[in-house]
Amino acid sequence: MGDLPLFPISLASSSSAITYDDAGNEVVKCASVPIASPPYASLPPYMQPSIGERVPPLVYFGIVAYVKLLSSSSRDSILQPPCSPRPYLVPEHDDRADLLQLLIPHMHPMSKAVMWKYVDPRLWITLIRMFWSETLPETFREYPMPLSDPYLPYIQYLEPTDHFALILVLDLSKEPSLTDESIIALKTLHQLTILNTSFTSITTKGVKKVADSLKWDENIEMARGPWKLRSWSMLGCRVKDDVAWPLQSFPLLAVVGELLFHIRASRWLKDMF
Repeated sequence: MGDLPLFPISLASSSSAITYDDAGNEVVKCASVPIASPPYASLPPYMQPSIGERVPPLVYFGIVAYVKLLSSSSRDSILQPPCSPRPYLVPEHDDRADLLQLLIPHMHPMSKAVMWKYVDPRLWITLIRMFWSETLPETFREYPMPLSDPYLPYIQYLEPTDHFALILVLDLSKEPSLTDESIIALKTLHQLTILNTSFTSITTKGVKKVADSLKWDENIEMARGPWKLRSWSMLGCRVKDDVAWPLQSFPLLAVVGELLFHIRASRWLKDMF
């Protein structure tokens, strides 16, 4: 199946400066904008129990091993779930160790509130695929992740199951670095479901670039590009009537949000929705 490259997605363009050499020739120096490491990068994706605490269950060590496996960048290891999904069982007695509490030590024992920025996304991916989502705490249903997170490409290959479906929501409203040129970076978000590019400089040209990224890859037998997109909000964008044509390339697109306020009503646009 091949390996999965891990390239952080960045909308920021490289910075450039013009200087001159000794002969008076113009020299353009470019430097890429550095991407800050996520907060969880300085922490282990799990907690190693210390001596004297409750003995962790065997499944704890299995999860630890699987999370380490996800560091190999192999797409095969992403496509294969750690085990058959099962319900998560809360310990009935206080003398039993809570698996989630061991893996995420800062999780509030009562409300189950979690500071997700300190939780490795590979651990979250493992838990939501291993346990039925309806048996996990409600706080586990959402995981905020910056666009530049190096593990964002991982979740693009997660397929839905009877107990799991990924809805990727991306809010880039008022993002100054989102342009008709940089928007092509979104072509790697194969699970993108809801997109908000309101109040950016996006025009019909940028929309067409994203639409042109929808392809079928014969080598891996998978659709490429954000073909699962269902909602796209473009409030305040500089799009015109002709944007409806590239939008028709998205087979599941059903809602264009406030876009209709900025396009003159026409018969062919109404027929589209």
